[in-house]
Amino acid sequence: MSIKLDFENFIWHSCAIEEVWPPEVETDMREEIKMAILGERYVYDQDIKGHMRGWKYIQRIKRPTVAQVSELHKTMFEFCDIDCVPGMMRNLDKNIVKVNKDYFAPHPDKVVELLNKWVEFEGEPIERHILFEHIHPFTDGNGRVGRLMLAAEASFRKATFKHENREKYFKLFNSESRRAVLTKAGIRKDYGKYKK
Repeated sequence: MSIKLDFENFIWHSCAIEEVWPPEVETDMREEIKMAILGERYVYDQDIKGHMRGWKYIQRIKRPTVAQVSELHKTMFEFCDIDCVPGMMRNLDKNIVKVNKDYFAPHPDKVVELLNKWVEFEGEPIERHILFEHIHPFTDGNGRVGRLMLAAEASFRKATFKHENREKYFKLFNSESRRAVLTKAGIRKDYGKYKK
């Protein structure tokens, strides 16, 4: 499989797993992704452009700092319609994020502290991904940013979670695996809130 096909699969599944694009548009979106990668046509979809801009940015870094994570988010989403200011981390009480039906991300005043621990964490790439998604530094776009960083650290194949296996992917973030990663990263407390 070529790197271009790996990147095409990665972009499609990274957006589809979060239902940014519904499965019925797969053929059209894959064609647009292919044309964008080959530079053969102007691409209208901002998520595709954002992934391509983000990939160019993250390839130069590999292990980003907190400021570079913010810049990556801005690079990927500055022209997209998302529910936050691109590059701005959660920093207000109103930015409490419900990650799933049972879990709320850590309070905004813990984001930078926890991201600094993430920067220092020497775990496996998938563990770093789980920790990043636990921190959930932005109101929107965390999954796509996290998977792009995982691709830069590991590979497109290891970072491509197929939308057909959505449930399996989201099980990576259950409380048990999240707590194991937090412990390994030296974070003594799970700052997230759980629905009782």
